[in-house]
Amino acid sequence: MPGIPHRKLMLCALFLTGNVVAQVMAFDIPKGDLKAALDAYARQSGVQIIYRVDELQGVASLGVHGMLEPLAALDAILAHTGFSARRDRSGALAIVKDSTTPKSAAPRLPSSTTSRLEQAPVPASDSSNLETITITARIEGLAAMRVPTALKEIPQSVSLISQNILQQQNDTDLGGALNWATGISVVQTNSVDNDFYARGFEITSLHIDGGPPLALTANNLVNTPTDLSEYDHIEVLRGADALFGGIGAPGATISLVRKQPLPEDRAIVSASVGSWNDYRLEGDATGPLGFGGALRGRLVAVGETQDYFYDSADRRRGKLYGVINCDLMPDTLLIAGGSYEEQSGVPDYNGLPRYDNGDDPHLPRSTSLVFPWNHRVTRTSEGFVELEHHFGSDWRLKFDWTELNQTVTALVGDPQGAINPVINILEGSYAGIQLSSKLDQTAMDATLTGGFDWIGRRQEIIVGADFQRAPATAAEALYVLSTPVDPFSFDPGTVPAPSGRPFIATYTDETQEQYGIYAALRLHPWNRWSVIGGVRDSYIKTSLDETEGLGDSFLNTRSKVHADAAKLAPYGGAGYDINRQYFVYASYAEIFQTNRGEIRANGTVLPPAAGVVLEAGIKGVWHDGALNGALAGFKIDEYGEAAPDPNTPAVVDPMEPDRT
Repeated sequence: MPGIPHRKLMLCALFLTGNVVAQVMAFDIPKGDLKAALDAYARQSGVQIIYRVDELQGVASLGVHGMLEPLAALDAILAHTGFSARRDRSGALAIVKDSTTPKSAAPRLPSSTTSRLEQAPVPASDSSNLETITITARIEGLAAMRVPTALKEIPQSVSLISQNILQQQNDTDLGGALNWATGISVVQTNSVDNDFYARGFEITSLHIDGGPPLALTANNLVNTPTDLSEYDHIEVLRGADALFGGIGAPGATISLVRKQPLPEDRAIVSASVGSWNDYRLEGDATGPLGFGGALRGRLVAVGETQDYFYDSADRRRGKLYGVINCDLMPDTLLIAGGSYEEQSGVPDYNGLPRYDNGDDPHLPRSTSLVFPWNHRVTRTSEGFVELEHHFGSDWRLKFDWTELNQTVTALVGDPQGAINPVINILEGSYAGIQLSSKLDQTAMDATLTGGFDWIGRRQEIIVGADFQRAPATAAEALYVLSTPVDPFSFDPGTVPAPSGRPFIATYTDETQEQYGIYAALRLHPWNRWSVIGGVRDSYIKTSLDETEGLGDSFLNTRSKVHADAAKLAPYGGAGYDINRQYFVYASYAEIFQTNRGEIRANGTVLPPAAGVVLEAGIKGVWHDGALNGALAGFKIDEYGEAAPDPNTPAVVDPMEPDRT
C-alpha cells in the first residue's frame, strides 16, 4: 500500500573469468566485409575505434550475433581476419594487422564526424601516441522498429529500463520496474496483481524479444506475474503499436528482452533482505558449453518470500529460467529455452472499508480482513525457440515461437458493504470466492528485414507475419458467508472456509485467435531526413461458451463466435536530424481493437474500436548517448469502444451485463 516505506539491503557475490566486467549488449552484425562489420560494431556499441580503410579492403568477417560484452563482440568480428585490436591510453581502439607495426599517429577526426570511422588513418602499433577520438554511438535493435535504429530516430516516445537501472532500483517484478517508466501508471489492484496504464488507456499486450504480441491479461481471467530475473531490459513504446501490436490499446506496448548466454564463464549470486520479512536469493550462471564456444548456456534461479505490513497476507515466489544459444552455421543462430515460475501465498484482494457516509474509520494500518484459509497459487510455464538466419550482410530472417501456459487456483474471502456507524459491523456479508482458471498462449511470427542502397543512402524494408492463439478457461464459485464482521475487533478464526454447493457458479471457455501481416519501408530520401511508412492487416476471431448456475439450477448458457477481418491499420512517421544532439519527428498510427462481438441496445453487433494517434516532438542526446531526453505532444481520437449504456434497461441475461 502507498505511503509505507520499504527498505532492502542488497548483497552480491560475483565469480567470473577475465579481468574486466563490462555491460552486456545486443549485437546483430552479419558476416561479410570487415569494414562494414566494424562500422556496425561502432554504431551498436559506441566503442571508440579507428582503422585504415585500404588495409581492410577484401577482408571478410564472420560477424557476431547475440548478447555479448563489447570487447568479446569485437574479438569475434576480428577472428580469423589477421587483425587485432589494441587500446591506447585515451581508451581508443586501433585495428591493426597482427604482423605489422604502424609508424604514424592518427590525427583527430573532424568535429562533424560521428560514426563514419573510415575517415581516420591507421594509428601506429605503438599506441602511446594515439589521440583521443570520440564516437557518437547509436542505441539499436529496439523491438519498436525491428531494424537497427537510433533511439532518437524512432518517431514515437520510447523509454528504456536497462539492467543497470533494474539493479540500482532493486526492481524484481514488472510492477516495480514500470513505476519508474515515464508516462506509465501502475495501479495495484490487490496484494498480488497490478494493472498498467499509459495516456489514460490500459496496457493489454506485450512482446518478448521483439516477437509476436502476447496478452498481458485475458478478460481478467488470468493476470501474468512477471519476475524480472529472466529479462535483461525493458522497452516501453508509448502510443499505438500499429505495425506489430495486433490487438492493443493506444496507450503503450511493453517489450521484454530476455537475458542471453555470454561467451565466457560467469556466475553471480545475490541476496536481499527487506522489511516485513522480505528475503530474496538469486543465482545466475552462464558460459560456453562446448563446440569451441558455438554452444552457450545460461541458468537463472530465484527464491523469494515476503510478508506485508498488514496482518495475515504474505507471498512466496520461485522461478527457474534456462536458455541456450547455438551457432548452427556462421549465418544461423538458434536460441531455445524456457522458464517455470510459481507464486503462492495469502492474498488481500481489498482495502479497508469506510463508514456508510464515506468517513474514514481510522483503523490501524496493520488491519486486514483476511481469513487464514485465503490462498492463491499461480503457476506459469514458458517455452520458446528463436531462429535467425542472415543472407549476406543485408538481409535477416527471424522466426519466433513462444508457448506460455498459466494456471491460477484461489480461495478468498471478500468483505462486502460499508461499516454501520451505530453497531460498527459491516452492513454487507462476506463473499467466499473460489477460482480455477487456465490460460494457454501460443504465439509465432516470422520477420524479414533488410536493406538496399538508393540515391547513395541506406534504405530498409520490414516484412512479417504473426499468429496468436489464447484459449482460456475459468470456473468461479461464489459463497455467501453470513457471519457478521466487526473490523475493529476482527477475529479471522470466526469464519470457516466455505464448502458445499456454491450460491452462484460460473463456467467460462473463451478462445481468441489473431493473425496479422505487416510491411514497412524506412527511407532516407534526403540528408538528415528519415521517413517510415507501413501497414498491418489483422484478422481476429473470438469464441465464447459460458454457463451460470444458481444453487441447483442453471440460470443461463450462451455461446457466440465473432470475427473481425481485413482491418488495415496504416502507420507513418518522419523525422529530421537538426544536429548530433536533436531530432524532431511526427508520426501517425491507427487504432484497432476488437469488441468481441458485443451487442448494441438495438441488437446489432458492435464493430471494432478504431481511431488515430498523432504525435510530434523533439528528442535530444547528450554525453555520447549517456543522457537522452524527449518532449512530445500527442492527440488520441478513439471511437467505438464497448461501454455500458445507462439508458438501456437491465438485461435478463446476468452474464451479459454490459450493453452498448
